[in-house]
Amino acid sequence: MRYQTKLLVTAGLLLAMSLSAATLAYWGVAQSHTYLTRSRIAHDQLERQLQLSRHSQQLFKAWTDTLLTGITDRPLGAAYLHKVIDSDLATLQDLSEKELALVGPEESKAESAELERLAQIKGEFQHTLDQLGEVEQLRSRGRPDIAWQRLIDLLKGGIDQKLNALIEVAVADKSAEVVRIDADAAQQTAAQLASTATESNYLVAAADASSTKVHMVEHLFFAIAQQIPWEQLSMSVVKTMAHEKGYRWPDSA
Repeated sequence: MRYQTKLLVTAGLLLAMSLSAATLAYWGVAQSHTYLTRSRIAHDQLERQLQLSRHSQQLFKAWTDTLLTGITDRPLGAAYLHKVIDSDLATLQDLSEKELALVGPEESKAESAELERLAQIKGEFQHTLDQLGEVEQLRSRGRPDIAWQRLIDLLKGGIDQKLNALIEVAVADKSAEVVRIDADAAQQTAAQLASTATESNYLVAAADASSTKVHMVEHLFFAIAQQIPWEQLSMSVVKTMAHEKGYRWPDSA
């Protein structure tokens, strides 16, 4: 094989290795970004679901206050809370669709189920409002006694029981998902960071706050110190110093 051909083959191999390393690095960074984006979306969803739960409870209290007093223009009355809950539901819809676009085929079924449950929450919320609307119509037509009795019957029958159950399931599922996604994101990010550091010839040590009291510096120090190959590292430094001074190390004689 001619020298020029060998040189071209060698250069091609080096280029292929470089491109492969760059591709893997880019893939790792992209994966980390995806995990972090999903983590942010999941946290936003959980926060909105907790707000929805709180706002729905406030709404039913507002309806009761309205039926008792006849005042409909309170700052935090039913009309205002209705708009707030609509905003909560719209935001959850948008976040769920964004999350569905991020997940792979293995998780798309679970995310689709979230959208279906959200549709059920919307339907049950509207059904509850319709029932309360009937009570309000009775009150506005001068039949407060019948309206009040109707409200009592609805409350005894658990007017918001199904709605609350759906929201509680959604909150529980999203809480578990947040924990899982955060753990995956942390693992993926740590692995990518360790890989990048190792490729740059850095020594990598990790400390997990779930098993190490990282707020106590001595615990953090000992957790990291136990991972350092002190003898190997010290020997490497001594050998490097010996070579720099022109000495021959026994195993390289």
